[in-house]
Amino acid sequence: MSAAKAALRNFTRTLASEQIGCVNAVSPGVIETSLRQALPEATIEELRQALLQQIPVKRFGKPSRTMSPPTFLASKQASSIMVSS
Repeated sequence: MSAAKAALRNFTRTLASEQIGCVNAVSPGVIETSLRQALPEATIEELRQALLQQIPVKRFGKPSRTMSPPTFLASKQASSIMVSS
């Protein structure tokens, strides 16, 4: 998953450098979803602990909190904002 995210991030940076002003990307961290319910509880907890070790803030994101930043960044109110990392 990290490789795919890095590839997408680099693709977006390349595209943005060629099409300045036309490219936006938001890359949230690990989001807690209901997909994990398909796994045994022991496997879920093991995976959860392994992922938490890799997350600086030591918590998962929530789906309800992932739409506000992209919605704002797509609005005219954010037309002067340029963020790159």
